[in-house]
Amino acid sequence: MSAEKAKRRENGDKVHSCLGSDPLTSYLNSAIVKEALHVKSESGVWYDCQNDIDYTVLKEGSQFIYEELKGKIAMLHYSGDKDGVVPTQGTLGWINNLNRTEVAPWRSYKENGTIGEAAKQIAGYFWQLDGLDFGTVHGAGHLCPQDQPARSYQLVVNWMLGNPIDPDWKVVEQKVENDFIQ
Repeated sequence: MSAEKAKRRENGDKVHSCLGSDPLTSYLNSAIVKEALHVKSESGVWYDCQNDIDYTVLKEGSQFIYEELKGKIAMLHYSGDKDGVVPTQGTLGWINNLNRTEVAPWRSYKENGTIGEAAKQIAGYFWQLDGLDFGTVHGAGHLCPQDQPARSYQLVVNWMLGNPIDPDWKVVEQKVENDFIQ
């Protein structure tokens, strides 16, 4: 919990228990933002820590999305290696159930743009399957970009641009048809 959040709680202010900040909640619940995001009025009030979500409603969870989009669009799924909410091992369980063909084996990636001893730090691991790549962000929990912004940025932006995640990697040629919608 941030010092500001702790102080507000001590003063009796209502403070969300997860990430929370009242400015964020106010912003996302404003009529202008809801309209811009096409949020329907019946959706109710947004708050950042919803404890009553039943994640077991659908047997396959979000796995069906990855099955449905196979061959239509390239996908990246990433996870913090300290994520206690959706642990990496659980994610790997359903990814392995997809029975995708491995394009490139697991490999580590080092922090980008660092010098000296820091250049040797492992930023995470990366695995390429046909149309679904998976990366971990070392030292991050459930909110990778918040916990490890530089490592998350390195993984996501390089993946989106089609660049190697680690500049020291040799480019792995992949011959996977229909990764992207033409």
